[in-house]
Amino acid sequence: MITFVTWRWGTKYGDRYVLRLLRGLERNYHRAFRFVVCTDIRVASGPDVIQTGISDRELLGVDDGCYVRLRMFDRSWQRSLDIEELVCVDLDVVITADITDLFDDAAPFKILHGGHFIPTPFNGSLMYLQAGAHPEVWSAFTANAGRRVSRASGKYLGTDQTWLAHMIPDAHGWTFADGVYGFKKPGWPPGDQLPANARIVAFPGSADPEALTGLDWVREHWR
Repeated sequence: MITFVTWRWGTKYGDRYVLRLLRGLERNYHRAFRFVVCTDIRVASGPDVIQTGISDRELLGVDDGCYVRLRMFDRSWQRSLDIEELVCVDLDVVITADITDLFDDAAPFKILHGGHFIPTPFNGSLMYLQAGAHPEVWSAFTANAGRRVSRASGKYLGTDQTWLAHMIPDAHGWTFADGVYGFKKPGWPPGDQLPANARIVAFPGSADPEALTGLDWVREHWR
């Protein structure tokens, strides 16, 4: 069974983001799944949400805090949650169509390619990982090593997605051709309307679906 994992810390994203993501999965993923929230704040939610703490809270103070997500590559962490395969999905992702077959590829790790303007090739809004794959991503990581990689070009390029590009540069992934988009990022057609093949829309950077409910497709799918 696949486990969908999302990460929540701080106060930017309230409980409604957790519940809207869960409902989006329930509408658009048509196989059995588990839903896990890794959080430093208890989520007011029902029995369908499994909650676990963030074990590396010191990393929340390093840049944007997203290095904590690298713990997913730790086999002991995977065993503690009985994970066989997982999909990590951002809280502000909007699921707009059937995604049931999106994770059927045999690749042990996949990540959204592009979806933003910075030169980092990967976007951490959507990732797939088979248990036991690429444990070196976590075992080789330190905050200092991550920060060196994120600034190696002289320009800050991000946190976990930059480390992943460093450790797994040839990782398989999805693009807008697969229906996985970054809102108004490269590959998005002119205007605000949903592309015809869209299945998942990520909102990297400062964009937020909560502020875009004037768009009909956001109202329809972000609920």
